[in-house]
Amino acid sequence: MVGRLFAGLIAVATLTQVLRVAVHVLVARALGVGLAAPYFFLFVPLLAVIVSLPISLNGIGVREGAGMVLFGLVGVDRSRAFSLQFTTYLVAVAVSLLGAFVVLGSMLRRSLRSRDPERSS
Repeated sequence: MVGRLFAGLIAVATLTQVLRVAVHVLVARALGVGLAAPYFFLFVPLLAVIVSLPISLNGIGVREGAGMVLFGLVGVDRSRAFSLQFTTYLVAVAVSLLGAFVVLGSMLRRSLRSRDPERSS
């Protein structure tokens, strides 16, 4: 039982990280950054660790600065590296907001159902 749960957890975590890298790759392509995908599998997890350090509000500024350094090592100019990091952050915020709207919508539906006397009886 614990082994199956652990395997499922590892699978979900792996999928999440691969999707995070995929977002970076897609945003990079949209910005005209022609960098090979393996660099993203190296840099994106490093950026996640750096951003998790409690030295800024939600990693803003740290993410972009670290991205400029890391992607600069492989020839990406500073403005595109900054844009890449900031845009992927905005994508993450947009996806989170979609989730928030789904949760708020379901809470509102439950609240309305509990107040409707015809459905209660």
